[in-house]
Amino acid sequence: MTHSLYTQNILIKNPNELVKNAYIECKDGLLDSISSLNDKNTLNDLGFKYIISPGFINLHCHSAYQNLNLSSNKLFPWIKDLLIEQNQDSFDALTASRKCYKEAMNTGTTFMVDNTSFPEASMKALGDSSGFRAIIASELFGSNSKLAEEICKTVVKRNQSALEEIPDELERILNLAFSPHSLYSVSPEIWGAIYGELANADQFASVIFSHFAEDIQEEYWFQDRDSSKIQDLEEFWQGIGLWGEKQKFWKQADSSWDYFKKYILDDFLKSGAKMVLTHAINLSEQEISEITEYESIRLVTCPRSNDFLKHNMARVDLWEKHGVLYGLGTDSKASNYDMDMRKEALALKANFKKLGSDISYKRLFELLTIDAARVLDMDKQIGSLELGKSADYCIWKLKDQSVDLDALYEQGSESMYEFFLSSDELELV
Repeated sequence: MTHSLYTQNILIKNPNELVKNAYIECKDGLLDSISSLNDKNTLNDLGFKYIISPGFINLHCHSAYQNLNLSSNKLFPWIKDLLIEQNQDSFDALTASRKCYKEAMNTGTTFMVDNTSFPEASMKALGDSSGFRAIIASELFGSNSKLAEEICKTVVKRNQSALEEIPDELERILNLAFSPHSLYSVSPEIWGAIYGELANADQFASVIFSHFAEDIQEEYWFQDRDSSKIQDLEEFWQGIGLWGEKQKFWKQADSSWDYFKKYILDDFLKSGAKMVLTHAINLSEQEISEITEYESIRLVTCPRSNDFLKHNMARVDLWEKHGVLYGLGTDSKASNYDMDMRKEALALKANFKKLGSDISYKRLFELLTIDAARVLDMDKQIGSLELGKSADYCIWKLKDQSVDLDALYEQGSESMYEFFLSSDELELV
């Protein structure tokens, strides 16, 4: 693909380099050249004004829940309602996943981590979404330690069967991973069994995804506290007959991070895998500092979803202070308003201000692109417009052609990133 007829245009190669009046050429799905147009090709009669950017990377989503309409704003009643709708005959994971991917693409996302219990649907939806790529992270659940290996092997077999049904060209752009749902819903034995499967199942990436420290009741479940504080959680597990099994680890740690250290960390470190923990809302500064000691642990925040479910804000100001490697996700449409990563970035900036801090627009852009790629250990492939990298880019046309991109360019990168992330004057080509 070649896109070369512009009047004014800005190409964002990476967070530190803007290129004026540039165009790109691709070959076999990779960026083949980035060139500057000469003066005679920048006359006003040759085209519209554009911004060309790397595609956004959504590090946490559940595509199968795109069509659900859940009204509860507390996590465990919300999960209860989700399971009820998921078990209805009208539930259609494939249609929902297709819709989710389309909405994500229409708002500038080109790569997503799709945490799902329906990997077959996600693979088929991905095959219908030209130009879109994903890590399909199969969620695992289970409290019975004796079934750990069986649960993992079942997930592997499901994915292997689904892979046999997809075209070879799709398999080349598809990544599979494990996603043990959370500390409170997955036994330590299942975490251990995952490491064994990673050593044997070549198609699974060595990056593991999990929800972590999402709801305050999760913290109360680990701590020796008044059981009335975990009423929603207790009622949920009793309702599906698992409260007795869950009590095994009740009050066995001081926090989610303490539990992680006691029951999961050692085996995880021995495995050589990477861990991406999403939400991480209720961490203390000491715990955040400890997490940064482990290069293989990364974090994800979903600010609008956390607001939707009335959760605490993640202490992202402390993540920045201590140098946490992190990025952004939307979570599902059932716990958010849309799949727009620009809006997610602006919500993060608003959270910083609520915490008495701030974050630059340039830094927000990094979190949507190259830092998100670093979280996935994929920064050599995606996250910026560099020769030889995947052609994951978006072309944004200015609705208002009177906007002076040259002036924004001259004002510096922060002005350009502010316009790019917050303006209503951009639409995808």
